[in-house]
Amino acid sequence: MSRKEVVFMNREFLSIFASHLEDFLNLKRNLGYKYNGSAYILYNIDKCICDNNLKILSINKEFALNWCAKRSNEANRTWYGRVVVFREFAIYLTENGTDAYVPARPKHPTDSYVPYVFTHDEIERLFESADSLRLEKLEMRSAIFAIPVLLRFLYETGLRVSEAMALKNRNISLVTKTVLVTNCKNGKDRLIPISDSLVKICQTYLYYRDMLNIVTDENSYFFVSINGNKLYQTIVYRWYRVCLENAGIPFMGKSKGPRVHDLRHTFAVHSMASMADSGLDMYVSLPILSTYMGHDSLKSTEYYVRLTAEMFPSIVNNLETNFTEIFPNI
Repeated sequence: MSRKEVVFMNREFLSIFASHLEDFLNLKRNLGYKYNGSAYILYNIDKCICDNNLKILSINKEFALNWCAKRSNEANRTWYGRVVVFREFAIYLTENGTDAYVPARPKHPTDSYVPYVFTHDEIERLFESADSLRLEKLEMRSAIFAIPVLLRFLYETGLRVSEAMALKNRNISLVTKTVLVTNCKNGKDRLIPISDSLVKICQTYLYYRDMLNIVTDENSYFFVSINGNKLYQTIVYRWYRVCLENAGIPFMGKSKGPRVHDLRHTFAVHSMASMADSGLDMYVSLPILSTYMGHDSLKSTEYYVRLTAEMFPSIVNNLETNFTEIFPNI
C-alpha cells in the first residue's frame, strides 16, 4: 500500500454519493478483495463529485467521460485502473436503481516488460553473492542478515516479495514443512509445502537469529533486520542490486530487470521444466503450479508454459508419467 493510500484509509466520503461509495467499498472487501488502491480511486471520485457540485443522485455521460479521459502524462495502467473502478461503481449504481452512465471498458494496457528467468548457474551465483555480503560498519537496521535466506525463500517458494516479508513466525512450520501465506493478492490464504533443503536453510537462519538480542514471539515477523524490525522492500531491493552486481548479472535498468519479482517467474519456469522433465504433461501440471502460486485462474499460469517452452524446448513434449522432484531444490 502506498503512502498516499494510507492517508485515505480513515477518510470519509463526503459527496451526495457517500453512502453508495461506502456500500460499494464494503461489498468489494466482503467479497475478499483488499481494494486498497481502488479505495483511493473511490475517494478521488468522491472528491471529483464534490468539486463538480453534483447535487442529484445521477451520473451523466458528460461527467463520466470527463472522469475517464486520459490525463496528461498519466501512465496507461494508472488510467486503465481509474476507469475500471469508475465503471464498476457505475454498474453497481445501475443495478441498485440509481441512474448512472456506464463507460465502455478500456482495452487492457499491454505489459512491455519481459520477465527475466535466471539460469540455474545464475541462481547459484546470486546465492553465493548473497552469502558473501559484508557490512563496512555495524548498522542495526540493515537487512543484510536476512538477505541470503530471503532470496532462497523467494526462489524456492515462488512467493511475491510482499508475501514473504509479511510472514510471521506462526506462519512457518518447519516441523510440518509448510508455510501459511495470508492476505494474498487475491484476498485468499494458501498453505504451501516447502522442501527439506529450504527447511534446513530456515533452521540455520533461526539459529543465528535467536542469537541476536531481540524480542520475538509467534506474532513477530520471520524475516527481520539485525535489530529485529520488519524488513522494508526498498532495503531488500538495494541489497538485491548489490548481489546482482557481485554475481556478474547485469541490471538493465528500472522496469527492465532483473527484478526481485523475477525470482517468482524463475520459480515457475524451473518448476514447470522439472515437472515436464519428470514426465508430467505441462497442462496437467498447470493446476498444481497455479494453486501453489496463488493465481486466481489457470490463465495467469499459462503464460509460464510459453516461457518454459522457450527456455527448455527439448523437454516440452516429454509425456512420460513420473511425479518425483516437482519443485526446485536449492
